[in-house]
Order: sequence, then C-alpha cells, then structure tokens
Amino acid sequence: MLLDAARNSYSEITSQRPEIDEEETPQILANKRQSAESRRSELEKQLGALNLELKQDDEKCEKLKSALEEVAFLEAEAGKWKRLCDIFGSADGNKFKSIAQSYILLQLLENSNFYLHQFTSRYELTTQPGSLVILIKDLEDNDTIRAANTLSGGESFMVSLALALGLSTLNRNKFTPDTLFIDEGFGTLSGDCLNTVIETLEVLHNLGNRKVGIISHVAELYDRISTKIEVKKQAGVSEVKIVG
Repeated sequence: MLLDAARNSYSEITSQRPEIDEEETPQILANKRQSAESRRSELEKQLGALNLELKQDDEKCEKLKSALEEVAFLEAEAGKWKRLCDIFGSADGNKFKSIAQSYILLQLLENSNFYLHQFTSRYELTTQPGSLVILIKDLEDNDTIRAANTLSGGESFMVSLALALGLSTLNRNKFTPDTLFIDEGFGTLSGDCLNTVIETLEVLHNLGNRKVGIISHVAELYDRISTKIEVKKQAGVSEVKIVG
C-alpha cells in the first residue's frame, strides 16, 4: 500500500515537471532564469509606475471634483449678481437711479392722491411701473389712463396743487413746511372748481395748521380770504396794507 502511494506521488510529480530539451544545458537554463528575473524586475517597475500614475490620477480627480463644485458655486453667485445687474445695473448708474426715483414717485403720487381726492373724486394720479411719467386715471370713465396734457386748465391746476401738497409731505419726518404760497393759477378755474379748491385749502389750514398764502388778481377770492395783504401802486413806493 505504501509503495503504491509512493509510486503514484512520483508519477504525479513527474507529470508536473517541465520538459527540458536535451540541448539545454544548466548554463543555458541559468541564463534563461536570469533573463526571466530581469524581465520580472522590469515588469514590477512598470507596475509600480502605473500604480503611482493611478494614485496621482485619483488625486487629480478629487481636485477636479472640488474645482467643479467651486465653479458651480461661483456660477450660482454670478447668476445672482447678473440678475441684479439686469434689473438695475448700468455703468453710469442711471438705471438704478431711475428705479429709485420711480419708488419715490409712487410715494409722491400716493401722498398727492390724498389731496387730489379732496378736490375731486374723478381723477387719480398714477404711473407705469419703472416710469417717471405721471398719468391721470379717470375714475368716471372706466379707469381710463390719460396723459396729463389732456386736462383742462382748472383740472391741471388741481393736479399741480395736489402734487405740491404731496411733495411738501414727502419728507415729513425730517422737514415739515408749514407755509404754502400759490402764485396765481386761479384765473382758469370755473366757479365750482374755485369754490372746491378754496374750501379744501381752508380745511388744510384748519386741520393741519398749515398757512396758505395766495397771490392772485382774481376778484372772487377777495371775499373768501379772511386776512389779506393789499398792495396798491403809488407814485414812487407802493402801499402795503393788512386787511382783516
């Protein structure tokens, strides 16, 4: 049994032994072995170089990923600034100035409409978004938008007066003018409009403690004003007299 096992092992080992040509001497085999080892050493160097390149490539991929993330972040930030620039950016600043002025104009029109509604219930001041042009909304004509130059003389005076009053209250927190002077402007008003304006000015004077001075040659105003400063032309020097 042991002999058979030994024979089988010998046969298996013998079958796995590489065949050697009869011409290959031990020296030739040694040379081949040395050549194979040199080739193996060269391949190991190439493998090491390739592994190093792979490591460097992985590092570059990580840097590239980080750079792409930074680029995406910067592009998003640039997009925000571009949208702001598209809205009100310009080299001379006029675009931003125009938008800022349009917001101030809206506040002015809101203040002015308060007074304009005291004069008439027909009209309201408005403007197009982003524009500095004052337009008139006709509330008795399906809210038709009209240009200011389509108003009559009396209507133009009421609008101008409302704008002046609105402008005077625009910076109320910093400066409050308590005196308003109106130089002429009443000659184009009809009797009804004249009464409405005078009554409104009287209300403003009584409620807001606002002094209103009127410079006019319209005779109808004389009896409506309690305190008057009369200026009469004289030879050399005019005469000034307070009446009332």
